[in-house]
Amino acid sequence: DKIEAHQEVLTNYLMEEMQKIEGVKVYNKSATTGVVSFNIWDAHPHDVSTMFDEEHIALRAGHHCAQLIIKWLDTIGTLRACFYIYNDFEDCDKFIAALHEAVEYFKEW
Repeated sequence: DKIEAHQEVLTNYLMEEMQKIEGVKVYNKSATTGVVSFNIWDAHPHDVSTMFDEEHIALRAGHHCAQLIIKWLDTIGTLRACFYIYNDFEDCDKFIAALHEAVEYFKEW
């Protein structure tokens, strides 16, 4: 129960912060499980994940074995951030800072 509660608190915090950033599209806004699927502007998910990797933040990018959903979402893929018991608010803040940087970078393109 404590693990689920921890994930929910972090996910809610992350969702609130992400919704404040123009250019970020969250696909599962009601998630509480520690998994957030999103995209930035029209940036390719693999390009964005490379930027996050340079900040030592691991994201998954692509179809996530769900090509039909990706097609239904009318996108080429998504980014997925996952949080678990080893993550904390500091990790969320680092993620949000990297997200701001990526949004600003891809806004230019």
